[in-house]
Amino acid sequence: MALEPTQHVDAIAERVYETYRSDVLVPSIRRLGSEARAYLAAMAGLLDEGGVGVTSDVAAALGKTTTQLSSCRQRLISRRLIRLDGYGKVRFALPYLSRFASEKPADVERLAPGEWKIR
Repeated sequence: MALEPTQHVDAIAERVYETYRSDVLVPSIRRLGSEARAYLAAMAGLLDEGGVGVTSDVAAALGKTTTQLSSCRQRLISRRLIRLDGYGKVRFALPYLSRFASEKPADVERLAPGEWKIR
């Protein structure tokens, strides 16, 4: 029985994501500190249906003020991991970074044990 085109895509989609994750996403966050990783993780959990996060919501989720996180946010923007999307709003700049930040991948854990989220 022949597969439909969408079944072919579904069959390889997870393998493609895993390759992209290891080749692009893991190296992109490798040198980030715990605060930046926590920012990405909090942001991923707070996106609206359009993929936009509110910076004050991210700060509240981390128990900080937006001012306390402004340099962290700017580093993420400078590294082109997130981008501004209007006043007080951000979105991920890399495809699948929100999915990746929502996970706690084993290979990230090996890079910086216990630092994916601020505790």
